[in-house]
Amino acid sequence: MAMTSEIQSQLSKHNAVTIGGNLAVNGDEGGGAATAVFRHQLSEVSSVEVVASAGLRALIGVQTTRWVILYSVNQIEHTLLPVLAILLMFLVLHIPAIYHHTQLQQWE
Repeated sequence: MAMTSEIQSQLSKHNAVTIGGNLAVNGDEGGGAATAVFRHQLSEVSSVEVVASAGLRALIGVQTTRWVILYSVNQIEHTLLPVLAILLMFLVLHIPAIYHHTQLQQWE
């Protein structure tokens, strides 16, 4: 039999803590682990986590995360949309002229 549980609490706008653990029993043997994570949101796209774990694999660590995709999509949207709009307008305005010019060259 095995059981896992996790509780997360938002301490403030930028800070959260998560405490979790698992327990496994097989006959008269068992084991378990507990983990605590403190997360601090540095900005909309980056955060720092301090992790402490005890049990089968005890560890203490720090992890940083930066959401590059969110930033890139936002940056591409603001940079490329005006360029794409100008390109589309150019094509709409000039395709009839290019087509007409091609037709004239065929008849010469």
